[in-house]
Amino acid sequence: TTLGVLEPYRMFTSRAEYRLHLREDNADVRLTPLARGLGGLVPDEDWAAFEMRQERISAERKRLEGTFLKPTEEHNAWLRGNQSAEIEDGLSLAVLLRRPEMNYSLIARSFPPELSLSTSEAERLEVEIKFDGYLRRQELEIAKLKKMENAKISSDFSFLAIEGLSIEVKQRLTESAPGTLGQASRIPGVTPAALSLLAIHLKRASSQRPKAA
Repeated sequence: TTLGVLEPYRMFTSRAEYRLHLREDNADVRLTPLARGLGGLVPDEDWAAFEMRQERISAERKRLEGTFLKPTEEHNAWLRGNQSAEIEDGLSLAVLLRRPEMNYSLIARSFPPELSLSTSEAERLEVEIKFDGYLRRQELEIAKLKKMENAKISSDFSFLAIEGLSIEVKQRLTESAPGTLGQASRIPGVTPAALSLLAIHLKRASSQRPKAA
């Protein structure tokens, strides 16, 4: 079933800590390839449109990253006029966009691309550039947890002994007695932060377990 195929991805869908990764504006990026892979759920015409959107956003990101402002009086006057600090060295438009007072529409008006983005495409690009560092860290955390999803939890493992977990999470884990980290992730109230802590203790317990002769 569709639910069964998407089950590994349900691990994070209700987790507030990953709200930057699980945004409304990138839902098509996350779900369209999955639906396409199921066969027949995404018509060729829609898939072609999706790929074109991806190409436009990717091309514009490359342009912003590769276009540098020189510290000329004209550029610094433009920055001052937009309540932004002057520059002393070259600065890419992508780095400029990360400034809190800057937005994509302002930059695109002054330094226009060859192909204009739609409003939704521009919004997604702006979020991804402004929060690039946070998104990368979240992706690493998600990848680590997905890699450990099948990590076994022994029946005698004590959730109550894990320092840093809330009493509520300890109780939920103890009552549910999950057999793997993936099962623990689907228990209501068990956050990614709790899963990360649990993963650390599972790895520690595994390393301390006597090896077979």
